[in-house]
Amino acid sequence: MKKAIAVFGMVALFAIVSSLSFAGEPTGLEEKGKVPTGFNQGEKSGWENEYPPGWEHRSEQEKQQWEDAVKNGKKRIAEDAKKKGMSKQEAESAADDFEKAARKGTDVKEGESIVKDNIKKGKKGKELSYSVAEESEKRLKGKDKQMKEKGKRSGKGKKK
Repeated sequence: MKKAIAVFGMVALFAIVSSLSFAGEPTGLEEKGKVPTGFNQGEKSGWENEYPPGWEHRSEQEKQQWEDAVKNGKKRIAEDAKKKGMSKQEAESAADDFEKAARKGTDVKEGESIVKDNIKKGKKGKELSYSVAEESEKRLKGKDKQMKEKGKRSGKGKKK
């Protein structure tokens, strides 16, 4: 009986440990090849859900303006991508890459610029997804660094 319990415990532990390796990946994105570079590494910053930082402090009008800006940006990117010869699926993927960048905290106009610049370079599919994720992450980190530096210069954040 003790052996059976021990075996059951080992199997349960193995199942739990195995499932943890998939915990950080968004549902279905790995299957589509859309998981950004480094997504499973480190702590995610800049957002806590599907909306950008500070969402809870925005007015309903600001929230609606942001939602509209993302929706319109996706439409413009998809149209631009099709004009550049991308298939419908590739164009939709490019628009999704833009939305992901915006939802992570990248400014909507800046995110649109990142995607369009990469499309102009001939990138599409996974290459486009990785480039957009990398560039938007780099810009977000740069902004975080600027904010920290600004706080240091103004004397904020110093320990007494």
